[in-house]
Amino acid sequence: MDHKDALRQEYINHKESIKTINLQTARSIPIPNRNEMILTSSLPTGFVEKHMPAWWSDYKYEYAIEDGMVAAWNHVNQQFKQYSQNNATIIGLGGINVAMPTNANLHINSGFRNPERQERLGSATCSKHMLGKAVDMSPTPTAITTDTEKQDKALKYYVLWRSVAANPPTSSNGKLYYQIEKSGTITALVTSSGSVAMPDVDDLPGPNGDGVPDALWGGGHLHINVGSSAGACP
Repeated sequence: MDHKDALRQEYINHKESIKTINLQTARSIPIPNRNEMILTSSLPTGFVEKHMPAWWSDYKYEYAIEDGMVAAWNHVNQQFKQYSQNNATIIGLGGINVAMPTNANLHINSGFRNPERQERLGSATCSKHMLGKAVDMSPTPTAITTDTEKQDKALKYYVLWRSVAANPPTSSNGKLYYQIEKSGTITALVTSSGSVAMPDVDDLPGPNGDGVPDALWGGGHLHINVGSSAGACP
């Protein structure tokens, strides 16, 4: 048994464990073929979660799955940079001009996850991260010690959202879903499907606000599913 076989076995075990505990039996991810796996060394830095806390252990395989997550990252990152470099201005809440902060960059939070890692996280049993179809990213820096830093973080997430909405990534089947998730959870602050609308409370920094929804300072990352809708298993 080589690394491909061992990784593929994780998907088999994952599927069986869902059946055993009667969880979403019809919502299991497909078991990948060997030819769908690529060398982790061929992926950009950050797309395989190797550097985990000690109790998670390091990713032990030489292979991973990539099916659109890299292209989605490249597209969004380029869009975000263009907004920053061109000092793009967008119209925020209340018709206020919102200018892109000049010190903003994007960071990859999560790309491919093997099933064992996904199970340790205890989140979606049908996560597209396991298929290389999902990527999480966040703007940096995102310190939130002061009210000013909260406003700055909210601004970055707002501009990130607007830049993606204006020119979203493409997928081979035309399906795409994205949402800003609250820090430390998978709770959505706003979704591309409209199931959770963009917050409209803008009280900071003063009575007239700054055109940016205050709730976005609680964002943890932008999650993008490529080739599928929210929660849908292929």
